[in-house]
Amino acid sequence: MRIYLIGFMGAGKSTLGPLLAKELGYSCIETDNLVEKLAGKTIPDIFNIHGENYFRELEKQILHFTQICEDTIICTGGGTPCYADNMKWMKQHGITVYLSCDDEVLIQRIASNQKGRPLFTDAHSVLKLLRSRIVEYQKADLQFSNNDSQELTLKALVKALKKNYCV
Repeated sequence: MRIYLIGFMGAGKSTLGPLLAKELGYSCIETDNLVEKLAGKTIPDIFNIHGENYFRELEKQILHFTQICEDTIICTGGGTPCYADNMKWMKQHGITVYLSCDDEVLIQRIASNQKGRPLFTDAHSVLKLLRSRIVEYQKADLQFSNNDSQELTLKALVKALKKNYCV
């Protein structure tokens, strides 16, 4: 079983993913880390040198690579579901889980950790980007608010996965 965590930057995918993996006895991978390894460059460098389209193509290659993974939590980049047929592909190859947060929570989290976020410029542009992506995020099989404690979100997510997908 593959579980794809999707959502905007700062929604908590990278934090919740390893916790969920541990709880379920799964592995956990982050597509952004794999893109960096494939390219031999950081994501900001990929954007600066080659542009976003090149990054999105690498991201899609990595995403398709995950089909060989079993019992794995896959933490995707914030834009992954919004390009090519990535969302449709993830839904065909696993369970998609959308982690959402209130705007204020996202802005606070993103502002406190801007490292490696090439599309972050200011709060207004971040919210505009979020609005453009939300339609794709909402296609996920499951949706959870991750405003509060990780423990509460994790508990609710594990319960829903066990009930609905027998993981």
